[in-house]
Amino acid sequence: MDLPEKIIKKYYFELEDYKEEYNKALAHLLVTGKADTSSSIHTINIVTTKSKLKKICSLVEDLVFYKDKKVVVFTSYKEPFDYIVNHFKDRCVGIDGRISAINRRNAINTFKNDPECKVLVGNMIAAGVGINLVNSSDVIFCNMPFTSTDLEQCMDRLHRIGQTKDVNVYYTICRDTIDEHIFNLIEKKAGDISYLIDKGKTFSDYGNLPNELFKLLLNEEKKRKVLHS
Repeated sequence: MDLPEKIIKKYYFELEDYKEEYNKALAHLLVTGKADTSSSIHTINIVTTKSKLKKICSLVEDLVFYKDKKVVVFTSYKEPFDYIVNHFKDRCVGIDGRISAINRRNAINTFKNDPECKVLVGNMIAAGVGINLVNSSDVIFCNMPFTSTDLEQCMDRLHRIGQTKDVNVYYTICRDTIDEHIFNLIEKKAGDISYLIDKGKTFSDYGNLPNELFKLLLNEEKKRKVLHS
């Protein structure tokens, strides 16, 4: 389809005050191992996401107040969702699994029609499908989802028929954390899927990403111990 470009922008942050909490969550994962992989991976991901929230809000403010844009922000987790919604208050609407169908419609209409409403915060599952948000051309990801399909679905709320501007996609990545691993794995899987489509082969958005992340983090920790031994 003849759609505008998607322009990918990577914003890098540091753990800063959340470093101790991150290391504690990482240590728990490495001790519990595969018995609790998925839950522990999400815990680490939440900590990483929280560490970026103040600077993500600053990025949103720059786009809203200096460039007069409407911005869509996606996250997978309740605590970051609530933080951003509470930060922007009346200038913002939020859509997650706790909202009713009628309030969901009202939130979308407010974001589209109210010039004072500049930010829509969406949970990646609840707001990642079935919504047309082409009145915005800037989307920020507080964290990376665990499949390339979920990522594309969220982007396609903006990058779809009716969009007249290039869509700016902001990936927020915390250095030396699980963020970098998730981004690299998602990028690889997206490339593999594109290859399969080009070859006319069937595929599923495959792989157990939490287990892949566990292996990467475990190997990283082993290397760190060797270097410091």
